[in-house]
Amino acid sequence: MATAKEINDSGSLQVGKLFKEVEPAGFASFVGNDKAGLANFLVPADGGTGAIDVVNKFPWTLTPPEGRSETPHVRLTEYRLLQSALWNSARYYAAGAVQQVPGSKNPYLNRMQGYAGLFDFENPTTFEYTFPYFSDTANEVQSSWSSLDILEKIKGIIGGGGAIQKAIDVGVLGYEANYPRVGIMDRPKLWQESTPRSINIKFPLYNTVKVEDIERNWELCYLLLYQNMFNKRDFITAVPPVFYTAYIPGQFFSIAMYVSDLKIYNRGNIRMYQINGKWRNIPDVYEIDMTLTDMIMPSQNMLAQVLREAPVSVQLLSPNIASRENVAGILGVAGRAVTGLASLGVSEYPGFGQQVQTFGESVVLSLTPPR
Repeated sequence: MATAKEINDSGSLQVGKLFKEVEPAGFASFVGNDKAGLANFLVPADGGTGAIDVVNKFPWTLTPPEGRSETPHVRLTEYRLLQSALWNSARYYAAGAVQQVPGSKNPYLNRMQGYAGLFDFENPTTFEYTFPYFSDTANEVQSSWSSLDILEKIKGIIGGGGAIQKAIDVGVLGYEANYPRVGIMDRPKLWQESTPRSINIKFPLYNTVKVEDIERNWELCYLLLYQNMFNKRDFITAVPPVFYTAYIPGQFFSIAMYVSDLKIYNRGNIRMYQINGKWRNIPDVYEIDMTLTDMIMPSQNMLAQVLREAPVSVQLLSPNIASRENVAGILGVAGRAVTGLASLGVSEYPGFGQQVQTFGESVVLSLTPPR
């Protein structure tokens, strides 16, 4: 990714407390190397992990940080799609058609290998959000089943005309004439689909606790809006909004979700306030209301990950990684994935606890993030 000139003046790449602008890069397989017309990308300001811990470090409650350790939370890890989704899908279904699902030889993927290659997780934005999560709904399942009409299926297979077809028609008429219509309506049913789930994240951000909170709160609101808008390159191509892996400890896991609805409300009095010399409308309180929706149907495979302290590292599901027979992954505790692969050379991560585990011919390096 391009290196930003950290000059914070008009017309230059902007640098804030949470993010900085960089020139867009990484389009070899999407739009070639031509980035003309694209707006700048946002990356962590300090060049670090991009962890934005609202639960413990933002003023969403007056409870001091030391009293927030038991706050229910959701962790969102953000990814940018730089490869063609059409190409990914074609490759995924072509592999499935010949029963060679990418990742089938990777023992670490275990029961998640059916999703290997479906999404491109190789371009994390390195932003990871921890939001307070309070919902009356613990989980939900909605499924659709459709009737299977055996007689109609037989008629369709046989086709029109012929003695057999006429016999079936006579049989159906006689059956309907001799029995109540309600009996005719009973049919075997086939499962069709499970409805994608949604989760709603809602919390306030107070601008009246500390002056230094105002800039960080404004930047967080801007960052969420910016990342969930598309980036137009020219009259026909664009980079889509980001998508997320979502994990609620002990309750919920999804490998891919998108923001289907995002509203940021101004609550209380609104006043003009200068941030880095620029005037902004600042309310007493921001209220963030954000709904994320599954990009795939819920399954036992994903729910089973809730039983683990750390769900599968989704980067192992990426098309170019999951197909490797001897893959070495990097996994963080409680789903906190760390970018990179051990097979490509792992440098030391200062402050991280490290543990190497062997699964057959594969090696997984587990990293415990510093507290």
